Amino acid sequence: MLADFLAVIRQTPSMVLITYRPEYRGTLTTIPGAQTIALRPLSTSQTTTLIGELLGTDASVHGLAGVIAERAGGNPFFAEEIVRDLAERGAVRGARGSYLLHGDATDTTVPATLQAVIAARVDRLSAPAKRTLNAAAVVGSRFSPELLTALGIDPVLDELVKSELIDQVGFTPRVEYAFRHPLIRTAAYESQLKSDRAELHGRLAAAIEQREAESADENAALIAEHLKGAGDLHAAFDWYMRAGGWLTHRDITAARASWRHARDVADRLPDADIDRAARRIAPRTLLCASAWLTGGSMADTGFDELRGLATAAGDKVSLAMGMAGWLPALIVHARFEEASRLATELTSLLESIGDPMLTLGLLYGALAAKYERAEMTEVVQLARRMIELADGDAAKGNVIIGSPLAGAIMLGACARCYLGDPAGGPMSCVPRQRSAHSTPRCAR
Repeated sequence: MLADFLAVIRQTPSMVLITYRPEYRGTLTTIPGAQTIALRPLSTSQTTTLIGELLGTDASVHGLAGVIAERAGGNPFFAEEIVRDLAERGAVRGARGSYLLHGDATDTTVPATLQAVIAARVDRLSAPAKRTLNAAAVVGSRFSPELLTALGIDPVLDELVKSELIDQVGFTPRVEYAFRHPLIRTAAYESQLKSDRAELHGRLAAAIEQREAESADENAALIAEHLKGAGDLHAAFDWYMRAGGWLTHRDITAARASWRHARDVADRLPDADIDRAARRIAPRTLLCASAWLTGGSMADTGFDELRGLATAAGDKVSLAMGMAGWLPALIVHARFEEASRLATELTSLLESIGDPMLTLGLLYGALAAKYERAEMTEVVQLARRMIELADGDAAKGNVIIGSPLAGAIMLGACARCYLGDPAGGPMSCVPRQRSAHSTPRCAR
């Protein structure tokens, strides 16, 4: 009826506007003279503005806005439904435009309304296409036919493309597909039995490791994610730590993310697990040791947790390593008095351990902390100790800085300068270009 009506509409001063879903392929899309307007997703700024109007301006919902924006993928209906679902579940409380967060900002499962919309589209698929979609959801937002085949799936991709559930985003030399919208993948993932998902995650982790053995370190974080999904926490922990080690000198932010994942996995281990304490300590040690490299907030580093765990386990070395990285982080954040107290504690701890190489490598943080507090006598003493331990080797003990010896000579000389000590030796302070307006300068 509508098609017949539209056939004569051009003879009248009228305009007809019809909205339909992208997957619709009926007669109305082929009317002669019709103009199709494809609605693009909202931009990031537009999505943020919309969510801000939905949630309000309270500080508690600021983090939640980003999570919703990522999930909504530029679809305003999805954004509104997610906020409505959070309100109905009590995760946010209040009224539209003035909500307060009362839950976890990451707890945004697919709302029932959206689940029903997506499920209706999936139900129209053939059984092979549904299996393909479910397996692809386990792989990730992007996937290749080869990985699906490795999971024992005979991929049926054309049907999924025609249904506009996925798009082909890579052609040559590597064919790759991606979900049309993040919530499609999430809905397909959550609709599966946990046992089925776990089995697919385990098979996928093994497939990635075996198929790309030469890139195992580069893929370590991905393998760890799938092992965690498979419920193999020990293996997931090892791969997260391996990923962090590989990323340390490539992308320290990504390395710290892997260590945080390893920490969270270790915390999930049962209390009876004999390796639980050591596994909980190891990533926290690396997070504290590298805290000074990234700046930003210190809230998620967990030094107090490390201190408690290492003390309970009698692990002085891990505690010392964590302290040595935590000290420069305190300095970066101008917490000098706290850093000085911790420097005294670190010095005593290293003496009790009695490892000369470890002492040389970790003592620089204490040296810098004392210098920032202008405790120059202690700086000179610590610098002398480091110079003795280095024994002329500029690279010895290069754990925190490249050359502890150079650092000790430099700060030690400056400390002597402040103290007005012109004594000779490797650290000396001599006046240069002496005049009525000259000031002492440090020199080797």
